[in-house]
Amino acid sequence: MKRLGYLGMIFSYALFVLDITWTRLCIVIGVLLLLGSIFLIGTNFKGETVVEGGSKPKIDTCLTVVAMLPVIVVGAIPLLLFTSIFAVMDMIWSNFKKQTKPLRQLDFIMTTQKQGKEKVFLFSKGDLVIKIIRYKSYEISFDKGASFCLVTDADIGTKEERQAITNAMVAFDECDYRDKDAYEPTRVIVDFLVKYL
Repeated sequence: MKRLGYLGMIFSYALFVLDITWTRLCIVIGVLLLLGSIFLIGTNFKGETVVEGGSKPKIDTCLTVVAMLPVIVVGAIPLLLFTSIFAVMDMIWSNFKKQTKPLRQLDFIMTTQKQGKEKVFLFSKGDLVIKIIRYKSYEISFDKGASFCLVTDADIGTKEERQAITNAMVAFDECDYRDKDAYEPTRVIVDFLVKYL
């Protein structure tokens, strides 16, 4: 009977597909057939032997997979859509180029280079060079990159603003790994630099 139930499920899927091109009657028949098939699959009838832990015949295994595949796919689509939307939103929100756009609008030229395994972003304009190793260090040079100091140690801005940057970096270092993007200090530092450069 379970085999008949799986066959009924598969046939009801075919009726749903036919409904797109044929008639609305197919959907009613398909739903009734699907409900009847689920009843057949879930009910143990007299004379039917239930083998615990034993292997099912190959035909039953194939029918189970074919019957359940659309259910799994339909269930997975909303999950994939939900995950994709949040992944795209996260990429847009934490996009480094977007975060540093105010510097480029001030005519800073952005270049990248490798320093070991780290990607280093350099923003140059005249004698000023800003060196950013994302999530790790934010340095500035006033002599075309001959020597760098931390942005918080540079003689720009107020002491309170430099302390706010230090606090943002400490909060980033101490936050839970799942919240890293929310505490990422690049925005705070870029806003500070744009204000004083």
